[in-house]
Amino acid sequence: MLKRTYLLCFIVSLTLSSLTVSACSNLPTTGETPEIGSIRILHLSANAGTVDLLLDNRVVGDTVFAFLNRSIPGTVPRFTGPPVSYLANTGYIGVDAGTRNLKVFAAPGGVAARPPLASPDPRVIAQVDVNVAARRAYTIFISDTVGTPGGIQPKVVEDDVPSFPDLTVFRGSARFGHFSPNAPAVRVLITRTSSPGITNQELFGETRYKEVRDFTPIDTGTYRVDIVAGGATVTSTTLTVAPRRVYTILARGLVNASGAAALGVTSYLNN
Repeated sequence: MLKRTYLLCFIVSLTLSSLTVSACSNLPTTGETPEIGSIRILHLSANAGTVDLLLDNRVVGDTVFAFLNRSIPGTVPRFTGPPVSYLANTGYIGVDAGTRNLKVFAAPGGVAARPPLASPDPRVIAQVDVNVAARRAYTIFISDTVGTPGGIQPKVVEDDVPSFPDLTVFRGSARFGHFSPNAPAVRVLITRTSSPGITNQELFGETRYKEVRDFTPIDTGTYRVDIVAGGATVTSTTLTVAPRRVYTILARGLVNASGAAALGVTSYLNN
């Protein structure tokens, strides 16, 4: 009887050990790190109004998205996150490496209400698949206009931002993107207003719509940045370049438009 009891205990113990090992084998190995990249979305569509963004079927800006950061098959989008206004961007969002899908939702002309919560048929004005590599960052530029033949075609650019040690204490870096749909090719000229020495210097040569130029070094200081088409300056802005800081300068808006949609220049910091 005693032998039989010991044998039974041994079998139960062995079975439990096997189950424990089996369960643990499905857990990540200690020290494994997920393959993560980053995506930022920038809204430059002059007539789209505010837009809602779904990344892999999760609402960008939703606290649930921030926690899960994955799609849930079969769920209906609920627009609970904050809308993204014209010229705003999402900041970088950490995502799993691989193919990610972005959908952009807005009312035609930007004048109708946002899609209702749990709408079964929200209006998609643009979408794009992004192949995200681990430890790489990307910006998705949403330009064109609502009603453009063929629809809005987002531009995906890998952000090859110069690293901090590669920049000196006397210089920053900048790149330029042309996102004004009805503007001709343009050049970018700079004049340093904080000190003499740089006047009407060409920072970027002729750039066509949806072209994004590479980052280039620029001395520190405050500049007038002129966007030039042909021989005429079509719009200008002021940019202060700090040491070891990296900037993106964008031509955006529409020629002959007024108000917020007018042709202009926007810049933002990359690091």
